[in-house]
Amino acid sequence: MSKKPDGVDADPATQEQLQSYTRAEEDLAQLRVPVLLHTSNPHERLYIAAQDGTGNSLYKDAPENRSIVARIHAQIRNFEDQGVTNIASGYVEGIYTQDNPFKRIPDGVCGYTFERRIETAYWELCKQARRWIYDDPDVQIRVAGIGFSRGAEQTAALSRMIEERGIQNPEGANVVTDDEGLVTHIEYTSPPLVPPGRTIQTALLLDPVATGLEEHDRRLPSSVMSVLQITAQHERRDLFKSTDHIPAGFSEDARAQHHGQRRAQRHR
Repeated sequence: MSKKPDGVDADPATQEQLQSYTRAEEDLAQLRVPVLLHTSNPHERLYIAAQDGTGNSLYKDAPENRSIVARIHAQIRNFEDQGVTNIASGYVEGIYTQDNPFKRIPDGVCGYTFERRIETAYWELCKQARRWIYDDPDVQIRVAGIGFSRGAEQTAALSRMIEERGIQNPEGANVVTDDEGLVTHIEYTSPPLVPPGRTIQTALLLDPVATGLEEHDRRLPSSVMSVLQITAQHERRDLFKSTDHIPAGFSEDARAQHHGQRRAQRHR
């Protein structure tokens, strides 16, 4: 083990461990992924619900330190700026990102803003869905949830919320937010834009961690047509243990895969 310039201990990866990346690519090639946007269907829309990990923020982290969740969201926003209209993204910062340390530290320990962040992610989806439906009443909305760490647990919980609620109409909703802009209370007053159980979903779960969130319902619903979970191997984290949302390996129909991957330090 060696100490890196940032003060973090790192074990150089063996050749066998480096080869695991090649095997991972081969496994991914076998994963059956549903096509959510067809060039032949002008009514299809894809919404990316991006929820970041503990302590991760697109707005506060240096660009080189941003998580893959933040980077994906930023890339999709660039597409929107270039005139792409059939894909949109919403983003929620991770737990433990508040400016006030008296709020941030307890959140890092127990994740008390978990439900607020899910409600905020759902609210952003509803607002985008309303804009799409206004432009095209025949629109067909699909949702891809992407989350890292506790944000991956929020992604699982959000998918269940969409399954149970459908996509609500934000018009006339009574919304209360905290000083971080997170939804603390909301009442939808109009019929849903999309009924429950009608929205096709997929999920990308990156190192899901449920510390402080164990009592929340995070079971993936049947409307999640495909899921990929990636979990780091050989990490020592007694207080932040990973969650297995799906069994290791492939599902029988190859629509779900749980892949364990070592975070390797390459020899130079």
